[in-house]
Amino acid sequence: MITTNVTNVNLQVEEGQITNATVFMNANIGFISLAANVPLNNESGYNLNELTPNQWFDKAKEEFVKELTGGIN
Repeated sequence: MITTNVTNVNLQVEEGQITNATVFMNANIGFISLAANVPLNNESGYNLNELTPNQWFDKAKEEFVKELTGGIN
């Protein structure tokens, strides 16, 4: 099971609209702890201006798990 804790959010705003958000979080997978910086932006299909902060966090968790399960180089 993966548990996450959002620690911070950095927003980039252009012309009064949020264009990018970086969600900083800690994730625990059993006894393994990771720190993650998850970028979200409007170009990736997210309209950050229509989502609530809790929805940003949920999307960041989804992106984190997607990257984690993509394999190790």
